[in-house]
Amino acid sequence: MEYIRPTYVPIIKSTDAELKGYSYLGEDVKAATTPVFELTRSRRSKNAPDGNIHRRMEQISEIVKDIPFILDLTAHEDLSNDQIDDLLDETGGFQNWIEFLGEYPDLNIVPAIHFYEDTHESVIKQEVQQLLSNHTKLALRVQPDDSSINDYLEIIRSVLTSDDQLILVFDADYIIEEEYQKILEQIVERYQDLPVGFEPWSIVVCASSFPASVVQLSGCYDDHGTIPLLEKKLHLDLKGKGYWICYGDYASVHPKRYQARGGTWVPRVDISLNDSIIYTRYRRQAGGYVRAAKEMIAHPRYSSFDCWGHEQVRQAAEGNPGGLSPSFWIAVRMNIHMSKHYIAT
Repeated sequence: MEYIRPTYVPIIKSTDAELKGYSYLGEDVKAATTPVFELTRSRRSKNAPDGNIHRRMEQISEIVKDIPFILDLTAHEDLSNDQIDDLLDETGGFQNWIEFLGEYPDLNIVPAIHFYEDTHESVIKQEVQQLLSNHTKLALRVQPDDSSINDYLEIIRSVLTSDDQLILVFDADYIIEEEYQKILEQIVERYQDLPVGFEPWSIVVCASSFPASVVQLSGCYDDHGTIPLLEKKLHLDLKGKGYWICYGDYASVHPKRYQARGGTWVPRVDISLNDSIIYTRYRRQAGGYVRAAKEMIAHPRYSSFDCWGHEQVRQAAEGNPGGLSPSFWIAVRMNIHMSKHYIAT
């Protein structure tokens, strides 16, 4: 299948909320977006107490159709299960991973290359060779502080017939103001050290500045606040230094898994702007999602455009919220964010 060069690469866990946010994107947004789907277990049920990952693949299949996407595996223990652990078994050059991918021949998958720090070079080469027998593109996801990146690349490139077959994803994870400059310098250093041959569009930098709790940041209050989008600043700063790298992020979601305990969450509406996310937040007894949506629409920085997420904010402001759970409003935030940022500036 043909791989179209993306303008935007969001990392999306295959949870119900995140898949919902992606599924309601406009076709023009999806066409310009190459998501990294981080495969997680499905929701546990009576018939699937461990959360069968094939259910997640069915969901992904329904919403992507023939759109190319990178498929990776979650590293979060509470989103994993024995099936995912088995896919990360390096026996036979990660044979279980190879066979799993082979069960979905009609999907336009760009598989992630997996290995461990102590995985033998021959195992990595065997994995890459097997992946290339069924896929035209592969992806390698690395951290900017990993000084061994070029060692991995040397092994992988020895099997490739062209550097055009590899997408390199720098995953900077969660970034905060205090560590921003260090992360920027790390990425610049890694980029400068890369071997010759990589096209700019095949190198992606992903990060997220969305916190686990909005009120933990300065400038963020109980009922409203502004969260700077450091991932956009990172992209613009790299571009300003002459590094034309593809833009990526976590679609306005905190990279680490966190769950609100029953009764502890406060209804909140988030809107992604060019360089920040603004929010309004009210407890249920103070008006909840309906008041938060009304206050958001009245916010001096609020502006709407045509997408599913903004329509949900409008409906909530009119007293008819489409959902009353945090997961629904995560999907709304993601949908607005991806619809806003799929064309990187």
